[in-house]
Amino acid sequence: GGTSFFSRTEIKDIMAYLRLVINPDDDNALLRIINTPRRQIGTSTIETLSLYATERDISLFAATQEMGLAQRLSAAAYQRIQQFSQWVLHVMNQCEAAEPIPALREMLEDMDYIGWLHQQASSPQVADRRMENVEFLIQSIDKTLTSANQENLTEEPAITLKDAIAKLVLMDLLEQQEQEDNS
Repeated sequence: GGTSFFSRTEIKDIMAYLRLVINPDDDNALLRIINTPRRQIGTSTIETLSLYATERDISLFAATQEMGLAQRLSAAAYQRIQQFSQWVLHVMNQCEAAEPIPALREMLEDMDYIGWLHQQASSPQVADRRMENVEFLIQSIDKTLTSANQENLTEEPAITLKDAIAKLVLMDLLEQQEQEDNS
């Protein structure tokens, strides 16, 4: 339909992953993706995590890495939170150390995002279209990185993955603002 690019569910999902990767303190991003695709992290686990983070006055992501959280959760729930947290840290490191675009593709593969889309979609065609949108998003990040860094003659990258994602987040915010002004 006439929905804008950033308002599509799959783009919101991936943007939330990207937001968390560049800013681990983004609690809203973490809440959106902690169970997308499903990781068997239930509502009560998320509530306990939130309460713990609030008490400690830290972000949700920081709370996932604290030993004290283990006392509040069942062993299985704590284990799942740890797996999620370690995986996010791995993605962050890959995005900084390795080539960012292959790192993002690896992230999508690791979580079997295409499989998740197929489970959620009304038809394989719908799932494929959604995956094309995600692919378009990754290609836009790639283009942003490539064009900025080609014009730059120094050793340091002119623009990092963080910059490229921050630019997208800004575009997303501007688009939301525009929709609110229109309605």
